Amino acid sequence: MAARQRAYASDMNLAKEALDANNLGRALDLLNRQRPEPGQKDLRGWEWRYLWEQCHGDTLFTLCQESSQIHSLAASPDGNWLAIGSYHQGGLSVWDLRTRQPLLRLAKNEGRVLAAFSSTEPLLAFTSCALPLAGPARNTLRLWNMASRSITAEFPLDSQCVGIAFSQDGRRLVTSTSSGAEGQITLWRMHDGTKLAFHPSPQAGKDLGAGFAATADLRLAACAMAGGRIRLIDLRNGKDLWTVVGAEYIVTALAFSPDGKTLASGSGPSEGNADIRLWNVASGTEIGRLDGHGFRVSSLVFWPDGKRLASSSADQTLRTWDLASRKCLNVLHGHHQEVWSLALLPDAKTLVSGAKDGTICFWDSTISPLRHASVILPENVVAWRFTPDSRSVLTVNPRGQLSRWSGSDFQRKEAVEEIGTNHGGPCLLSQDGRLLALSSSSGVLQIWDVTQRVLSLQWTNTTGEIAPLSFFAGGTKLILRSLSDNLFHELDLVTGSEIQSWQGPASPRQMMAFSPDERSCVAIDYEGGVVFRNLAGESSTRMDLDLLEGLCGCYSPDGLLLAAASDMGYARVWDAASWQQEAALGGFFNKVVCVCFSPESKRLAGCVGNPDGDAVQLWDVDSWQEVLTLHVQGGALTGVAFSPDGSSIGATKQGGTMHLWRAPPWAEIETTEKAQATIARTKPN
Repeated sequence: MAARQRAYASDMNLAKEALDANNLGRALDLLNRQRPEPGQKDLRGWEWRYLWEQCHGDTLFTLCQESSQIHSLAASPDGNWLAIGSYHQGGLSVWDLRTRQPLLRLAKNEGRVLAAFSSTEPLLAFTSCALPLAGPARNTLRLWNMASRSITAEFPLDSQCVGIAFSQDGRRLVTSTSSGAEGQITLWRMHDGTKLAFHPSPQAGKDLGAGFAATADLRLAACAMAGGRIRLIDLRNGKDLWTVVGAEYIVTALAFSPDGKTLASGSGPSEGNADIRLWNVASGTEIGRLDGHGFRVSSLVFWPDGKRLASSSADQTLRTWDLASRKCLNVLHGHHQEVWSLALLPDAKTLVSGAKDGTICFWDSTISPLRHASVILPENVVAWRFTPDSRSVLTVNPRGQLSRWSGSDFQRKEAVEEIGTNHGGPCLLSQDGRLLALSSSSGVLQIWDVTQRVLSLQWTNTTGEIAPLSFFAGGTKLILRSLSDNLFHELDLVTGSEIQSWQGPASPRQMMAFSPDERSCVAIDYEGGVVFRNLAGESSTRMDLDLLEGLCGCYSPDGLLLAAASDMGYARVWDAASWQQEAALGGFFNKVVCVCFSPESKRLAGCVGNPDGDAVQLWDVDSWQEVLTLHVQGGALTGVAFSPDGSSIGATKQGGTMHLWRAPPWAEIETTEKAQATIARTKPN
């Protein structure tokens, strides 16, 4: 079991590293290998669910998964059909996007399929390569009439096709073929299939990317050549207009803007940084670069207005770019393998992508990605708590405004109450969010019923600063501490009377932990003094837990463990019955500010200091292995808590910024995985 626990913890941390590197496929593989075998104990916890959701990215939906890599995508001008060309022997499939159902499959045993729709007729042109058991490969250009559902013409090609495009008026078609370093560009007249012209065109290679593009009027074409060069050709006479070096290694993608004035080129080896370069077509001069993709750029698509560009990459992402500012607008995650092909639907907002593993994904380019490492509330917070249903967060800001934040990303704000800032001391929300305790430096305690918006109790039986610590008995009792005399008080909030009081440890700087059955509590001061209070028996016992500079403590929800965080850079855990130490968690650059257990007592979360910034660290309670680190940029963390259902983690930073991380519940994961399982590798007739 210990070996499995270590392997599990290692895989979770490796999965997080893979996600940070945008390698969703690797991360998902690591998660999947930690699914338990029949009869095995399930080691998966919050971190597995959180990472699982991060692997699923920003897609609108996945249309299908073909049995072969996706070599090309083409959308019909009305947006009703999508043609999908396979790299291996999957042929060409056409899908009806209105029903999301397969319509037909052509050239079933052929590969290297490229396709293009006519903008004026229901005509689909596609090229394919058949590899017979003996003899040379057979390359073919076919025309398919979508109205009559029939092949209307078929032409042999001299070699594999690496580019195909209709003219905007639908009257002509261009194909670019390649055989090793040799190639040929051919212009075809559509109504009779006549070859209008053909021009020799050396190519960089037939399998290294979409290294061919033509302007909408088929006046110009660009092709990738060896040595990372780009060649611009006048298709009217076959003359070279210019040649430039467009990449250090190889040009892997080309696309013209709709007006034909700008050429975009993508580059990149199989590993290493890749860029997109923009060229002035008239002069051949470089006019800009777009940096961001980590690996080979595979496909480029301009928007109809020419102001934006979409790109896909072997780094498993899509990016959208604003060409005026040269800035990346969105990074879209969701594929688990290299993205090989890209198309923009006629609505000018929906992107379609095809990957090496055969998946076809759809994306809404008009919205920001949904995949967030964390959600940040746009408000400073002095007190907060998850609501009992875990669907909302209640916060109090420095101006005394109580708000409820709800929605899937906790961004929908609703004002609850205006308390004001005259209290001036610490405040505390009850577990059900119904009550708010406000303290002042003058010894006045106020209890507000925020649901009724009334002051239900004011207590003034002490002087000096007081701090509310915990609501008990469904909000009918409160534990507080008066700092001037170092006394703890238990109040009856119904009668306003004090039930009991007791002396805490000697140091004025203390932390307090309450047992889940509300029968006892432990106070630990900064100097290591410990007082155990039996609340039911109204008796106190001094103990030695070997903890200095304690900052925060908590019981596990099952009452079996007590954990405490130290300013000295460690956390410790004890058996709450025998007070024997269970774990010492250390190795942190700075202090451990606070700790909390998950609702099922299977995970311990702590706010820890590291050289690269503070983070929320998660440990598996059974093995005390570190299973996940959630990094937070800037500022020191001050508090952390799980939601009651165990799906969300909240943490606050110094200054009041609040971060939230959500892991989907198991039921949601099961529903999603069942839906994904129904996306069969459908092969239409």
